[in-house]
Amino acid sequence: MLLGMCIALEESLYLGLPSSMGRNKATTLGYLKEKLRKRLQAWGTKFLSRAGKEILIKTVAQALPSYAMSVFLLPLEIIRDMESMMAKYWWQSSSNSPSSIHWMSWKRLYGHKSKGARYFPHGSFLTATIGPNPSFIWHSILEAQSLVKQGSRWVVGDGKNVSILGEPWLSDVENPLIISNYPSLHNAKVCNLLSMDGFGWETAILEDLLVPWGVQLVQSIPFQSQPGEDVLTWLNDSSGIYTVRSAYKLLQQLSGDFTLDASAEDKFWKKLWQHKTPPKMKNLYGCRNHSSCPCFLSSGCCYQSCVLVAVCWALWNARNDKVWQNKSVGVESIVVSATNYLNQWHIAQKSSNELLFSGYIPGDGAEQWNAPIDSSIKVNVDAAVFSDSSSYGVGFVARDRGGLLVEGGIKLFHGSKTPEVAEAIGVREALSWITDHPWTNVTLETDCLSVVQAMRSSMSMVLMFGKVISECKTLFHALHNVSFYFVKRSTNIVAHSFVRAAISHPDHRFNLDNVPVELLPCLVTELIV
Repeated sequence: MLLGMCIALEESLYLGLPSSMGRNKATTLGYLKEKLRKRLQAWGTKFLSRAGKEILIKTVAQALPSYAMSVFLLPLEIIRDMESMMAKYWWQSSSNSPSSIHWMSWKRLYGHKSKGARYFPHGSFLTATIGPNPSFIWHSILEAQSLVKQGSRWVVGDGKNVSILGEPWLSDVENPLIISNYPSLHNAKVCNLLSMDGFGWETAILEDLLVPWGVQLVQSIPFQSQPGEDVLTWLNDSSGIYTVRSAYKLLQQLSGDFTLDASAEDKFWKKLWQHKTPPKMKNLYGCRNHSSCPCFLSSGCCYQSCVLVAVCWALWNARNDKVWQNKSVGVESIVVSATNYLNQWHIAQKSSNELLFSGYIPGDGAEQWNAPIDSSIKVNVDAAVFSDSSSYGVGFVARDRGGLLVEGGIKLFHGSKTPEVAEAIGVREALSWITDHPWTNVTLETDCLSVVQAMRSSMSMVLMFGKVISECKTLFHALHNVSFYFVKRSTNIVAHSFVRAAISHPDHRFNLDNVPVELLPCLVTELIV
């Protein structure tokens, strides 16, 4: 009274909460229901989709009582009334028809989304059907299901999440599914086919349950050094992640408009468009009848044709310069100017600016083998896929600063793998091999650009290629004395020869004493050169 303060009434609020709490708590906290009712009535006059209603209920309606609930335990009566108002708002079709049918209980509605979705509560997107009363958005999404199915593959980790039947987990591109009517395979997981330690396949079980070609495909699946969870990946990109570009290419392949085995003409045009020549020169060249073109006289036809176009543009630019400058046009002056343009083009061809656009670093792209400096060791690694024997091999050789062969090794793997994966496995085996040696400074070279780019990239890749690259990165970062570079194929000939020797020595690594006699001349010749 002395301070001039008035006495707070029972229904008054302080900082948004009741200042006093009487016996009838439902009446005291009833203002929460009133706030929610007014908010829902205001929304009822707007045309909102199901998704819009969901967002408003989650972010606004359910948040209204959260402040009061941090202090008071709300009576069940208030909670039921508020849930009833939100359910009524969710199911009503418009503000003009307040009555509506509640097709599902509120207990089902507030369940977590990780427990299931409307369109595939007991499966995945790959097994979902159109369902009853589908929206246009669901129709649109499901249209891509068949394409996603054809481009998706499971990378087997522990095998606990992949069903043996009905799931694409085999390495064969055209036949990724296990086909069998064996009763025991229904509802069985891939982990049931693994050995007790989880690092191999139970051959006896495979031979009992699967046909021979199925056994071969299963056994060709490699295992990681540390098996993790099974991962569903996108087959048509080396990262294993879906991209619109790779999906578009897959659509072209399925429609027959694009093939992986490019013709000689396709290879020519690809080489032409990738040439370091201004676009105006490439567009000027349009001769498709190669046999009648005077430029196609040797294997360097693409380069010769680009030189011809460069000369044409040099002459034309020189002529334009003279005309625009209102100077007398003489043949000699045009030739001099054209020569300057052509020299600039030659300098661009020899420029190392391409390193800025290809992920190269200084030291990449060597076209001939160079000996390491000081006491360093240079290791070259290569891989080869043997399609006739369904196997692939990797080889690596170490040479000193004198160019002398110090040691080499090979390893042969059974199964079918893409060249990209085989090259990555080769780098992994080479790094593991370097770990076992006391070398203080090592330079590792490979002729697979995609492996080098992946090793230098921070992108997470979930396909088998990415899994192997991850293992390579782990080994590489543990070896603080190793440098990693990309070289041209001609630089890697000795490592490639070691790979071919893997056919004769299929199941173990070897030193120089085990090199086949017929391989020695090739190695000696390469070293002399």
